[in-house]
Amino acid sequence: MNINFRSTYVSYCCLLIILLSSSMALAQDRKKIKKKTKKAVTEGVETVKKKLPRLAPEDQQRVDKLLFEAILAKIKGDNDKAITAFEEVIKLDAKNGAAMYELAKIYHSDQSNEEALTYAQRAADADVANKWYQELYAEILMDEGQFSEAAGVYEQIIESHPSADAYYLELAYLYIQSGEYEKAIGAYDKLEAKVGFVDEFVLQKIKLLDRLEKWDEAIEEAERLIKVNPDNANYYGLSADLYLNKGEEEKAFEIYEKVIELDPNNPQGRLMIAEYYRKKGDEERYLEEVGKIFEGENVPLALKLELLTAYAQTYNLKVDEKSRTMVLDIAKKLTKQHEDNANVHTFYGDLLYSLGDSEPAIKSYRKSTDINPDQLEVWQNILWLNYERNDFDALEKDSDEMMSVFPSQALPYYFKGIAYNELKEYEKSVKTFKRGVMISGDDKRLKMQIYTALAEAYYNMKDYEKSDKTFDKALALEPENVTLLNNYSYFLSERGARLQVAQEMSAKSNELVPNNASYQDTYGWIMYKQGNYPEAKTWLQKSLDNGGINNAVILEHFGDVLYKLQDINGAVEYWQKALENGGDKALLERKIKEKKVF
Repeated sequence: MNINFRSTYVSYCCLLIILLSSSMALAQDRKKIKKKTKKAVTEGVETVKKKLPRLAPEDQQRVDKLLFEAILAKIKGDNDKAITAFEEVIKLDAKNGAAMYELAKIYHSDQSNEEALTYAQRAADADVANKWYQELYAEILMDEGQFSEAAGVYEQIIESHPSADAYYLELAYLYIQSGEYEKAIGAYDKLEAKVGFVDEFVLQKIKLLDRLEKWDEAIEEAERLIKVNPDNANYYGLSADLYLNKGEEEKAFEIYEKVIELDPNNPQGRLMIAEYYRKKGDEERYLEEVGKIFEGENVPLALKLELLTAYAQTYNLKVDEKSRTMVLDIAKKLTKQHEDNANVHTFYGDLLYSLGDSEPAIKSYRKSTDINPDQLEVWQNILWLNYERNDFDALEKDSDEMMSVFPSQALPYYFKGIAYNELKEYEKSVKTFKRGVMISGDDKRLKMQIYTALAEAYYNMKDYEKSDKTFDKALALEPENVTLLNNYSYFLSERGARLQVAQEMSAKSNELVPNNASYQDTYGWIMYKQGNYPEAKTWLQKSLDNGGINNAVILEHFGDVLYKLQDINGAVEYWQKALENGGDKALLERKIKEKKVF
């Protein structure tokens, strides 16, 4: 049976849509439209009927009626009714490909791909020469990731319709998706035999041959491209890349020189030549070629930044002094040449940030935001750098500026609150943090950080009840955040409050992150507060061994423990070390002088 059901009723389906739409606007013509609709559907069913094998008269009559109902229901958008009717058709006529095809389409549109695939396969089997059935079957197979099976369907379609060129492209795509690269190349060869030489087809073949590491064949294809397009520098570059992949650097270099001859400002060619000289150890020629890329007037700024970024990421600029100097010089020149371009200043700021040069990085970021304030990530970098540099006056100012640009972002409120906290303006800090919590939305991590900072602000105000409640809110959001567990437990230990709870939280932080000097110091200090001095000494010694040897607080704590253990000389020794490492001068000098804790 060879029924192109799609072609038999598409025309009257369109007519029905137009007529049904008109009925909504022209109510007075409803009877007339209904009559035309019925006539159109009837004609469509009659067309199908003529091509269907004859059934028993009563069965044929039933099929006709069901097809009429199914088509009309589908046009009206009643898919459930259409499905029922089409399935009844199949019960009466088990090989009715048209009904199976329509069912497959309905299920496919509803993303019920299991049912769609079943009916599409049955339709395709019922009429192997019907390209519509085969295409739908292949499409659903692709949706299910069955590319090899879909390729088999397209092979069958091409066998039935060898003159349809587009099918070869689809077949090549399916072969690629299923990893059958050799077959994909064969499909492109057949297509070229039919339509002639097409650059894009040859390029696809080269990519596949490169994947298969068949570089000689890939180079032959590239040479065909060059022969047809002798002035196209990109094709020479492609050929050179293939020689590089093959390991023939000298041959690649010769071709790159041809690229530069055809296109003196070709950045890729210049870059490859530069890398060639670098590998040869000719630093002077290397730097000269790299410089030409960025001096080229025809090289777009975006491409220059892209290449410079790639270069900076390839080489360790913190160690490689020559590369660092070159990249910084080029970036600085670009900022002067493009003073009004925000992207250039952002790039320069990122570069300086990566090298740890924070102060000029902030200046470059600020220039960028002066030109284009709407750069969220740049503002975030400015705030982080201020925080890292402990420049809290600048942090407050820049947070305000970011708020004016991004009033709905909680991050600047967080940083501004931290700035107020460090500047000991605790009431302003609390007010700012509360605002940050209100607008933090679903960002649980940021909300937890704001609650933690707010709890510390309350602690500094000696409002310990609010501090503890706010710490609890933060902990409810991230129960296993080690920094939060440590800080909360340390604040409790400093007050000598809820020491058992503090001990449990500190123990958990040390379990989650072992051998951390700060967390071990907290646990040791809780032991001290509980009067368990031998255990306190053990944990504080661990803290010193794991990096706390130059931490004034840890050194002072260890001195206090030694004092409690009657080692007065040892206590004085560690208090002196704490003083030398920047500890509280007045308190430590008093401890050292009077040889006791306070």
